[in-house]
Amino acid sequence: AAPGPPDLGILQRYAPGVLVFGAEYCGPCKVFCKRLKGLNLEEGKHWLYVDAEDFSPKGGAELLDVVGIPFAPLPLLAVLNSKGERSLLRAGQELLQAGDTELRSWFDGSYSTPEKDTSYGLLLAPCP
Repeated sequence: AAPGPPDLGILQRYAPGVLVFGAEYCGPCKVFCKRLKGLNLEEGKHWLYVDAEDFSPKGGAELLDVVGIPFAPLPLLAVLNSKGERSLLRAGQELLQAGDTELRSWFDGSYSTPEKDTSYGLLLAPCP
């Protein structure tokens, strides 16, 4: 059976919040994750990692599609407002070249880390 349309309400499950999309093969993704940790921005507290290469039903690839940039370069960072709408999106070199002050400012919102939603197989892998 063909997959159905993406669940547009999925982003509300992670809002407000910061999602970082990456992949195991992506060297810049690993560097970016280490950089966030070096700025004391903790995975699972300040941001959630999403495996963009998880093509399982309701996996990270579907979430990336819902965010609206299915072929964006990785890493990709999406800030979601309280309604689950993208308030900021940065990817690839633009994200990697952001200064520390600018990067920290994206995490200044009062974000809550949701419990892992077992009906959606997301965010189960740690940042590589």
